[in-house]
Amino acid sequence: MRQVNVIVAFLFVAVSVSCGRGGSFQSSGARLAEEWNKTNDPINMGEGYVVKFADLPREGELDRRPWSDSYWPSVDGGISSRWQGGGPWFRPGLWMLRRMPQRKLARMSPAEKYDVFIGNYKYEVQKQERSRTSNSRLRWEGICHGWAPASMLFEEPQPVTLPGANGVEVPFGSSDIKALLSFYQGQVAEAPTKFLGERCNENLDRNPGAAGSPSCRDTNAGAFHVVMTNMIGLRKEGFVIDKTRGDQVWNQPVWKYETEVEDTGAPSEGAAAGTVKEVTVKSVVTWGVEVQPHWDALGDESPSHSVVYRYRLELNAADEIIGGEWLQENRPDFLWTQEAPKFEGYFAPLKKIYEASIGR
Repeated sequence: MRQVNVIVAFLFVAVSVSCGRGGSFQSSGARLAEEWNKTNDPINMGEGYVVKFADLPREGELDRRPWSDSYWPSVDGGISSRWQGGGPWFRPGLWMLRRMPQRKLARMSPAEKYDVFIGNYKYEVQKQERSRTSNSRLRWEGICHGWAPASMLFEEPQPVTLPGANGVEVPFGSSDIKALLSFYQGQVAEAPTKFLGERCNENLDRNPGAAGSPSCRDTNAGAFHVVMTNMIGLRKEGFVIDKTRGDQVWNQPVWKYETEVEDTGAPSEGAAAGTVKEVTVKSVVTWGVEVQPHWDALGDESPSHSVVYRYRLELNAADEIIGGEWLQENRPDFLWTQEAPKFEGYFAPLKKIYEASIGR
């Protein structure tokens, strides 16, 4: 069908923020000052941010934590995977589907269930997802770039059985719906995206010297603190973080932080121009993590992981953050946000599934 071809069109756009390998590394050889540059300016994430250090909350969390789910590894077939078993893939037609027991329908993959729900017995989503994935892909590749924003933008779906096209009753588990939301968010929809920092495409274990390059040094610590405290602390808005500095990308939905001041002092060498004081802080940052697919919703049992970041903030005479420096090797590569997309085209019926799963 023509509409489903939009999937292929956006696969290459999504790779910039996917759980996938980046391109070759190119170093500019430049040495960054500790003020943020254009790609690290907090305005890339939003306007009107508070930058006075004393006015920024020391802790914050979202009203609703992100839900956990699989990142649907490409090596396992992505959302074409029959995660509950169910044997080899075949294409049951309408006659067979109407006679198939619910327990067998329940074992179909998220992609198959969507195709059945809309009455596409050519299984377009299933076929395209199987062609996108293969058992030769790296284990960490998947659609975390869809799951991470979707987990914050959509409420956690409950299992639901709905009559689809031609009267076939389709049972969706919580992870079936999460998979479809993640796939649509990351692989299909055109949703406005904001981005802070650059992607590091270098394997830092093999080439540790690349850690000092502009793309692998960021995100700037000062910009990170401004964005985190404004978005979560003041605006109650989450964001996605790539938790690894190297060529792998692991997108995680950040929803909580706690910060404490450890030290204050005079400007150090390389501080941003205009710095009159430096503040050393320790931030405990919490994000949602991936789990195996599951039938029931997890609710408050959705797991999270916390990491400690230590960095210096550079303040001017007005107590405003104008730069920052990381005090540890472990740091985020980049930050980003994405808006919730409209359900349209081939995936317009996904709205009905989602709304039914949250009781609307």
